[in-house]
Amino acid sequence: RDVILRAREERLAITDEELEEGMVALAVPVTDHQGRTVAAMSVSALRARISPDRLKSELAPVLREYAAALSRNL
Repeated sequence: RDVILRAREERLAITDEELEEGMVALAVPVTDHQGRTVAAMSVSALRARISPDRLKSELAPVLREYAAALSRNL
């Protein structure tokens, strides 16, 4: 439950080998014109190549930018 609340607050979710061994993933919401979440955009990588912290610090801003652009066009 705490993980879900944190994801809502941060507007991003990270998985660290929870879905597949050796994989990390980051997802951000895509919203409609009323601000409702209608989809998500995600990126995944091998944990051996990028840590969850780096995924969050380096890729989250880029992914958020693309999700915002998509949201503006909905």
